[in-house]
Amino acid sequence: MAGLLFLQSPNIAMADSEKVVTLGADLTTEQRSEMLQYFGVSEDEVTIVEVNNLKGIATEAEIGRHTYSCAYIMPTSSGKINVKTAHLTWVSTSMIANTLVTAGIDSCDVVAAAPKDVSGTGALTGVIKAYEKVTDEKLDEDKTGLAMQELYTTAEIGQDIGKDEASAVMNEVKTQVLKDGLTDQDKIQDVVEDVAAYYKVNLTSDQVA
Repeated sequence: MAGLLFLQSPNIAMADSEKVVTLGADLTTEQRSEMLQYFGVSEDEVTIVEVNNLKGIATEAEIGRHTYSCAYIMPTSSGKINVKTAHLTWVSTSMIANTLVTAGIDSCDVVAAAPKDVSGTGALTGVIKAYEKVTDEKLDEDKTGLAMQELYTTAEIGQDIGKDEASAVMNEVKTQVLKDGLTDQDKIQDVVEDVAAYYKVNLTSDQVA
C-alpha cells in the first residue's frame, strides 16, 4: 500500500456526441448485444471501444484469461464520482471510484458491468479509455498506471480484510499522504499502519509494503 445488478437498466442520459461504450474484447456477438441493451443504447448511436484486461498487474488466476467487462461513462460537473456495477466480483464500486481519482478523473457517472460474473479489471481500463474518448483528453500515463496498481493492491488486500475495509484504508492513506505532502517512505508507512489500526484491520508486512 505504501508503495504505490444486472436487474435494471442504468438509464444514463447523454448527448449523442458523448455516448461511449467500452466492450470486453472476448464478448460474443450475443453478449455484445446484451450489454448494449443493458446500457440502453444501440450500436449505431455510440462510439464503441474494445478493451482487454490488465497486463502485468494482476495474475491470470485472479483476473482470468478473457475480458468481458464493459463500461459506460458520462463526465459531469458534480465534483463526484458515482459508480454502479453488475457482475463484477473482484472489484467494488468504491475501488473503481478511488482509482479513477488516482487516474486524474474527479467528476463522472459510471456504469461498469458484464454479462456474467467476472473480475471487473477490464471495466476500469474501459472507463479510463471511455473518459479520454468522451473528453478528448489524454490522461497522464503515470497516473493511470498507478491507478491500475492501486486497484490490484486494494483488491488483493481486500481478499483478506474485506473489500470495503481495504478501500477505506487505501482512500484514507492517500488523503493523509497528499494532505501532508509526504514523500519519505518511513513516514508513509507510519500513516498506513495508523490508518489500518484506526479501521481495526491487521495488515501483514508485505501488505504494508
